[in-house]
Amino acid sequence: MSLPVRAASRVSARTLLVKVSPAPVTLTERRAILQVLKRHGEVEVFKKLHDPGHFISVFSHAEKAADIVARSPLEFDYVDQQHDGKGTANSPTSGPSHPQKTFYVQIKETLLYQHRTHIRENPIYGRWPAPNDNLLLEHSMTKAALSQAVPQGMAHAGLVDWATCGQLDAQETLTSKADHIAARRRRRMNESKFESLVGAYNARHAASGRLKEGDHGKDVHD
Repeated sequence: MSLPVRAASRVSARTLLVKVSPAPVTLTERRAILQVLKRHGEVEVFKKLHDPGHFISVFSHAEKAADIVARSPLEFDYVDQQHDGKGTANSPTSGPSHPQKTFYVQIKETLLYQHRTHIRENPIYGRWPAPNDNLLLEHSMTKAALSQAVPQGMAHAGLVDWATCGQLDAQETLTSKADHIAARRRRRMNESKFESLVGAYNARHAASGRLKEGDHGKDVHD
């Protein structure tokens, strides 16, 4: 078994699905859930999923993860210390200063969460592309056209740089679903094709320049 596979198996043994009812709605409530988990072991990852009542938690040791699963479900009372209740003794509706919630926490193992896939889907995953990784080179026709159209200013360099992140290819747009590794592979496969296109453009541009110089010299002699 290779090292990446062994590492993935070790992480999966420490990965737990946490279901909380009612769903925590504030940051302090989510922190309270995390603190309850930390009582049973060191937590390396605590991430909210699309459902506000579901979380992925990764413990530092598989034994601690198995222990808290065995203790599930957990139930605890939460008091919002930041709530500024101002009930008065004369008010018939006066109540406690700090409202209380009871959270019910179910914890179980999960093999469905793919850590590697979610890491790759992160928009900031991977290194920033080097100039040689670009689909279009520094002196591309697109960048030259944008340089003439975009006004000079602080944002000029960024606005004319449409090659760095692959915005010219709809399949490589940076979204939460983009697979950056596959995008870089496609860029490398197409690099030679774009180099030939850029070379043809540069040759045509140079020929046009020589033609203009010849016409200018002819006018001078005339």
